[in-house]
Amino acid sequence: WKEELRRLRALKEDHPELQFEILFVAVDSRERSLAEPLLLKEGVHFPVAVDFRAEVSEKYGISTVPTLFVLDPEGVIRSSYQGYP
Repeated sequence: WKEELRRLRALKEDHPELQFEILFVAVDSRERSLAEPLLLKEGVHFPVAVDFRAEVSEKYGISTVPTLFVLDPEGVIRSSYQGYP
């Protein structure tokens, strides 16, 4: 998933006109403790949230990791991707 992070970072840097944000949601606290240092090492500065109670996973039907949602400025999901490319 390192390559995917690099692509997202490049997309954000290369296209500021798209006006989007990236939020990394860890499915457990161990994932967060592993993800934060890796993100920083890769030069990716996304906020990291933890879904302790699986509320986000349940609400959005996430069963595969990673899952990527593309939201418009109003928060409407415009596209989603599951798994690695």
